[in-house]
Amino acid sequence: GLTALPAADAQKQLVLVAKTAQREAVSRRALDRLPDDPRALGTTARRAESAETRLAALARLADPQELTATALKSDYKDVALGAVERITDPQALRAVAARAKNAAAQRRARALLRALEEQGAAAAEAEARRLAAVEERRRAQRDLCREAEALVATADPHRAGVALDAAEERWRRIGEDADPELVHRFGAAVAAVRDGLARHKAEREA
Repeated sequence: GLTALPAADAQKQLVLVAKTAQREAVSRRALDRLPDDPRALGTTARRAESAETRLAALARLADPQELTATALKSDYKDVALGAVERITDPQALRAVAARAKNAAAQRRARALLRALEEQGAAAAEAEARRLAAVEERRRAQRDLCREAEALVATADPHRAGVALDAAEERWRRIGEDADPELVHRFGAAVAAVRDGLARHKAEREA
């Protein structure tokens, strides 16, 4: 029996039985006795006559190269499609789309490639929008710094105080992610205006 054979020869015999046995139960028993060897599982998935055995071998297959080989080489639609669905590498999908023996696997690989390209385009567009929003916020932060700095020279203390309160309220809305340099700049301008207002008040009360 198989137990009398060297391990490598026993595995070859199990693969042969799993691929060619006419009785599904015999084929499945042979597969169940196979170790998780990628090449053995891959060839069984690609070539077993039993659909149940093919799909069971595919379910145990985790090696990316063997999954790609299965999608490329299998004549059986069930495992070829099943293997394609588990391929994540775009280069491997392109190979399947161009050269797979099974036409359905080719079509599915093309569809998955289109989906990946659309996802990539959508991600790039979203990143561009995010960067544009960040730059717009930076521009608004710089403008607000300039406005606060201009208030230092405002002759009307009441107007300066009202404008400064409004500037600080706007900064609370847009300044939370500001660069440290802008945070310091705005804070210095606020402090200068507040100091000027305090001096004006002290002069009036003197």
